[in-house]
Order: sequence, then C-alpha cells, then structure tokens
Amino acid sequence: MAFILGRWSYLFKDHNLNSNRGEEVTVENTIRKMFNTLEAKGILDITRIYGDFEKRKLLDPNLYKHGPLPKNEKINCFQAQKESLGNIFNIFQKDLLWQQFQCSYINELPDVFFEYPPYMHSSGKSYIYLYHKMKGEQLSRDWIERNLSLFHILELNEIKKEKNIIKSKSLDILGSFDPIRLHYLLNSEVLILLDNHLLVKKLNSLVKRYYYIFDLNEVQKFLENGQFTITENRFDQKRCLLEVGNSCWRYSTHYLFQMVGSFSFYLFIATIILLILTVIVLIKNIIKERRDAEQRKNSLQILTHEFRTPVSSMLFEVEKIQQNFNHIGIPLQDSMLRLSNDVYRLQRLVEKSSSYLNLSKQKVFQFQLKKFDSINDFMNEIIDHYFLSKLESEHLKIIYLQQDSYFYFDPHWMGICLKNLIDNSFAHGSPPVSLRLNLSNNNELMIEVSDQGSCSFKNIEQMCADFVKSNKSKGMGLGLKIVKKIVDDLGGQLHYLPSPTRFQIKLNRQKLEKIFYELQRL
Repeated sequence: MAFILGRWSYLFKDHNLNSNRGEEVTVENTIRKMFNTLEAKGILDITRIYGDFEKRKLLDPNLYKHGPLPKNEKINCFQAQKESLGNIFNIFQKDLLWQQFQCSYINELPDVFFEYPPYMHSSGKSYIYLYHKMKGEQLSRDWIERNLSLFHILELNEIKKEKNIIKSKSLDILGSFDPIRLHYLLNSEVLILLDNHLLVKKLNSLVKRYYYIFDLNEVQKFLENGQFTITENRFDQKRCLLEVGNSCWRYSTHYLFQMVGSFSFYLFIATIILLILTVIVLIKNIIKERRDAEQRKNSLQILTHEFRTPVSSMLFEVEKIQQNFNHIGIPLQDSMLRLSNDVYRLQRLVEKSSSYLNLSKQKVFQFQLKKFDSINDFMNEIIDHYFLSKLESEHLKIIYLQQDSYFYFDPHWMGICLKNLIDNSFAHGSPPVSLRLNLSNNNELMIEVSDQGSCSFKNIEQMCADFVKSNKSKGMGLGLKIVKKIVDDLGGQLHYLPSPTRFQIKLNRQKLEKIFYELQRL
C-alpha cells in the first residue's frame, strides 16, 4: 500500500518518466558543466594510436579470436623449412618468417618485423602478442607500453590482468575495453564508461574517437547531489531514462525525493507505521485467542473431572443391581444391560477425555513407578482385573516370559495402555487376541498385543492423530494417542505392524530405573 501510494504521487507530480527532449537538454547541460568543473586526466586519441588502415584492423573485434595459442606442429615446421630453402624471397613473407622463428630455424626476428603489416596472425592473435607470450620474461618492463599500438585492443584486456606487468594509464584505459565497450568506441559515441574512467567527447565535435579522460570517482561525486546518476548499460539492465553511449542515466534518489515531495514522503512513513500497528494488533489477537482457547480447555478439564464423581456413583449402583440381577423382572433385564453398557462407555469417555485434555501440558502424566520383582505376576494382575472373563473363555491368550525378571512399572498408566490396546483388538480385530512378553539381552521389555485381523491405517502416526477412529469405533478416537503419549514419556516406543495387526510397546529397564530414582529424590 505504501509503495503504491508513493508511486501514485510520483506519477501525479511528473506525468511522463520516459526520456524526452527536456531530459536530453538537461543531460547535455550536465556534461558541459562537468567539462567546466572537473579537470580531465588526459586525452585518448584513438585515431592517432591506430592511424593507418592496417592498424585500424586492430580495433576489429571480428578479427580477434579467444582461445589457446597456436601449437607448433612438426609438419608445419617441415613445410616452413622446405619453402624457405626453395625460394630465398620467401623470407619477406611475414607468416612464413614467423613460422621459422617458432620452429627455431632463426633465432631472432628483424627489428622492423612487428612494424609493417599485416599485424594479425592467422590464428586470430597479433604477432606482437604471440611474441610477448614466447619471450615475456626476457622483455623489458616498459616494452608493452612502447608497443601498445601493435596489439589488438582486446588483447590488452587480457594482458592487463597478468601479474608482473607494469601498470600505466594507457594500458589501464585501453585494457578496459571488451567487445561491448569496443562497439561504442567504433561508433564514436559521446560517452564511454570504463572500469575507472569516463571517456567524454566534446559535444558537436566533428573529430571522431577523440576523448577526454575523467576519473570516474570524481564524476560520481560531481553528480552526487545533482539530478542524475550514471551506470554502465550492459544490455541486461532495467530501462534507462536516457542512454548516452554505454552510460545509463537515471534520476538520483535525492532528485526523486524532491519530485515526490514531502507530503508523499510523510504519507509513505504514515502508511508504514499503520502497517506496523496492524501487525501488532494481529499478534495481540492471536495471543488472546490462544489464551481463550487455553481457558476453554481448562474449563473442559474441570468439567470432565466433575463428571467422575456421578459416573463413579452410577457404576457403584449398577454393580449393586448386577449382584441382584436375577431378582429383576425379565422385561427390565434388557434395559438394565443397555444402561450398564452406556454407564461403562460413559466412564471410558471421561477417562479418555481427561487424559487427552492434559496432553498439552509439559508434564502430562504424574508417574508413580514401582519396582516389581516379577513381570509375569504384574501382567497377570492387570489381565485378571480387566479381562478375566476373556481369559476364562480363551478369547485372550497370554505368553509369559520363560525367564522371569524384575522391572519398573506404573500400575495405573500401564493398566490403561494394556486395556486400550486389548480393547481395540477385540473391537476392531478378530479373536483370539494374544499378549506376548519378551525380555531381550539389553534389558528391553517388549509387550505385544496381536489379533488375527487387519488394519486400514498405514502407520502409527496416522492412527494417533486427534480424533481418528475406524468405522467400528464407538469412542472418541483418543485411546491410541494416549497410549503413545504414555509410552513416549516413559522413554519407550510404540510400534505398529499390519497383517495380522500387532502393537508393540518397548520399554528400557535402565531408562525406567533412572526415572524411578529421580522420582524418589523429589
């Protein structure tokens, strides 16, 4: 919103940002003012450096070829020796003379070898560049400076990057040209922007390629508080206000603020502040929603806790009636059975709801671990308490440990885990249901509950999602989630294996022993 308002104000103040004659005149005036204000660091006369027709070929980017230097092939050396012996006048052929020098048939080249055309070898390199690559270490430090006009201008860009090359202004400027900048030079553009310099030709000057050299840092400081900034246009930048040579002219930030005006600037700042305040309000609302959700959850916890007392009373009364079940009339016995089932179901819902509502707390379960000398006896007590009828009817089978041992359990929570898993097996699986115990050599106890059915869920994470249940389930779909949370808090693992359905609780005795002694110290 802030940027849209700023853009609208900008367009309202100045209807047309595209280049027009007004901007061109302003840029021309800026260039003239720069001439009068800044001192030129020198003059670059390309016509004098590359004066005759043959030397101007050293500015042609099409003649220069990138790539490795030409190799000295034996067959070429043989051909050069044969031709030199066949005709004495062949020594005036520059390419043949160079081939003889490469093949070491002659030790030195004539003094005027590099000064007469052609200057370019057939490989796309200049003869003097090839000589520099062969004899570079033997040449004097100012040799390149004296022979700059004999190199192809694009070769100087590579020489400039070499180590141990004497630095000079001429090499720095001529070596800054690449094929793109060279295109503007050949077209005699008014401005050419280089790495560290700005080449400027006098406006309306009839002399081609005669440039004044200005230091680029001084030019940038000159334009700093003015109307424009300049950058090099590399054909891949955004649209320029005005292009002069390879320079891209745009309005400066300082000038844009003046154009937009103080009102738009203050409007922009006010909008930003409005956005910040909106974000703060949203954060506060989110915090409030979370606090309200926590309060609602606490209310549900209290309500679930209060349900326990009447449910317990109802269970007590149902058990008393069941003891005198035969004294009830036959028409009322079916109703009594349905009532009894509903009361037990209500008890399970209260237990699961209470456990689930506590899952968000840091300490969900208050464990009271005890040391039991016999794992088999402990499991037998739980099964007798919850599933005695199933055990007597042989719908539930227990496979005890062959070698019994001690372990640490919380009787209440372990009873809830086994009750949930076995109830699920009877409700969703196929009997018989088996409870198998196994104690490994590393003191890891595995409690496996299995049945003969199959399960449609793919993994334990999918089954333990909130309120996920199968088509046969009559509960809230929280039982398995509670089991997994209990096992995780005890440092164990809950695994699920399909076909047939198996749930495995794995508990480590060392971890439980550590928790046991920590609870003893509290």
